[in-house]
Amino acid sequence: MGYPTTDAVKATTDEVHNDILSGLVS
Repeated sequence: MGYPTTDAVKATTDEVHNDILSGLVS
């Protein structure tokens, strides 16, 4: 089930979210 890249995509999305949150906090 699912695609092999699911975890990679989620990790990338999490990193992007972290970058956005860091930008908002700064």
